[in-house]
Order: sequence, then structure tokens, then C-alpha cells
Amino acid sequence: MPAWGAMVPHTRPRFPRLKDGWRCHLFSGDSTCFSLPCCWRPRLPAPPNQPPPLELGVLPYIGIEGLIEAYQPLTEQLGKDLSRPVLVVSARDYPHFLELTADRSYDLLITASHFARMAQLEGTYEPLFRPLTTYHEVVVVRKDSPIHDTAQLRGKRLAIPNRLAQTTILGRQMLKRHGIDPDRDATLIDAISHKNAIYNVLKGDVDAAIISTGGYRHSSDDVKADIRILEPGKPYLKDRPEAIPLIYMIRRDLPQTLRERIVRSITHFANETDVGRDWIINKRRYQECRYLVKDFGTSQSPKSTRQRDSRYCPDRPALITTPSRTLQQSCSCATPS
Repeated sequence: MPAWGAMVPHTRPRFPRLKDGWRCHLFSGDSTCFSLPCCWRPRLPAPPNQPPPLELGVLPYIGIEGLIEAYQPLTEQLGKDLSRPVLVVSARDYPHFLELTADRSYDLLITASHFARMAQLEGTYEPLFRPLTTYHEVVVVRKDSPIHDTAQLRGKRLAIPNRLAQTTILGRQMLKRHGIDPDRDATLIDAISHKNAIYNVLKGDVDAAIISTGGYRHSSDDVKADIRILEPGKPYLKDRPEAIPLIYMIRRDLPQTLRERIVRSITHFANETDVGRDWIINKRRYQECRYLVKDFGTSQSPKSTRQRDSRYCPDRPALITTPSRTLQQSCSCATPS
């Protein structure tokens, strides 16, 4: 399997310019968690004699409610350690998020690995952490669907989370490996998010949905009861492509002292606190132990990384760390092939 960087474009797709500094504020990282409507607001000014809020930009891979729930533990810990507010912010969609990333609108960034590579090549952000586990795409259909084989997807309508999503890239590869041209032999419907893609299946608007393993695990038990995963062919399973999940990055022009405090805070939170270890594992989402390491885009492929470092431990909610790897600070990226 090629390194994950092999499927990363070297240049950022261009989109119409959007007004600088506008983004969707979701919640603050202090003890009073609150949600704001999904509207576009300028960066919040700092109160007198206080540092400005630190803004953590998160890829809008799930809805606002999901982002609020998912990242509150991290922002609360960062806010406490940095003695300043930490806000989770996002964008209305993937193209908007790429624009804001290119404009360095976020202080910290949690983004997909192919978008992270683009940001690093542009020199706007520097990688800090990545999990050493991987994920892959899955195809879901309604439980009562007559589709029982991947080959039956030919000629069908398939919902995807977003045309720019790495999950969609994996899904297109999967279809091609099963002899289905995603541009000619199927109709891909952009559902904007994993959740919408699943709901389109349940409503009968599409025949199936291509989502990520994480998108499936985010789903409620009621939703899972009404859908089933369509297993791909055995030849495909032997060398199924996998991708690195979200990458944690920092804006390059932030002060070095602030960067060091952020690294210490996240490292301590993820590796040395019960809340942080539970947040990293989050059985509802991953059901496996994950590592956070300052080691982004090495020459290892995601598949070999998973085989060596990921350990399944559903009964022990703790992050397993390997000191020699956890302290590694190489940020060189593999050359895309």
C-alpha cells in the first residue's frame, strides 16, 4: 500500500474568496459551555488586560452539535493550562474550511490528513500530533435493502459525506477495485456530512452511503439498528487502503513559548489524565487504543503503522504510550508518489 501522502494533491483547490476572519464559533473552553447559532462572526476581541481567545479550527466532518460534544474536554483542558479562553470554531463546509485554513484564520487546526499536507506545503501550519491508528470507508444500506453485494452498487445512487473528503477518495478507490467506475457506473450524491449521508439512506433517497468507520460509530444505536454494513469482496479486504484520521496542527507564526505550552498541555491531557485517555479512546467512536505522537507524515504507511502500534483494548480505557515514539518530534513529510 502506498504512503498516505500518495493520494494528496500538491496544490490547494481554488474557491471564490470569502470574507477574511469569518467563521462559526461553537463553544468556549471554560467551565461554562455554550453553543452559538450557526452564523458567521468575526474573531472575538479580547477583554482589556487579558490574552485573546485561542481558536481551535476543526474540520466540519460532523454537525455542530457533534463537534461541541467531541472537543469540549480538550478545550477545557487547554483553557485551564493556558489561562485563556479556547474556542472551537469551524466553517460552513469543506471549501470554506480550506479557505480559512489558507488564510491562517485558526490558531490551532484539527483537519484531515490530506488537507494537513496541503497546509504544511503552503507553510501556513505545522503538524503537532497525529494518531497512529487508521480508518477506512464503509458502505451502508438499509437493513431491508435488496443490495447484498458490492457489485450490486453498479447503477445505484450513492451518498457521500463530501466530494473533498478523504472518505470519498477511499470510496472511489473501493468502487474502482470492484470494477465500478464512480463517474460512469454510479451516481454520487454529496450529502455534506456523514450523518446526512446515512439519513439519505434511511429516507430512501439513495441506495447506499459511503461513510467512514468513525462516521458509523458516531451514529446512534437507533440508526445502527436500521442500517447494515455492506462487506466488500475478499480480494479487496486483503490490501484495503486506509487513511490517517485527523491531524493536529499549529499556526507557524505563533510564539514558540505558546507552542511549547500547548504541546505540554495536550500531551499531559492525552497521556496522563483519566479524562484525556477516555477522550482519546472514546469507545463510542473508536473502540481501540490510540496514540498521539508528534510525528506527522513519516515514511511509514498508515497500514504498517496500525499493525505495529495500535492495540485493541475495549476493557481498559487508557491510552497506551511508547516513550520513544511519544517524544519523537520529526515533522518531515513523506514525498507523495
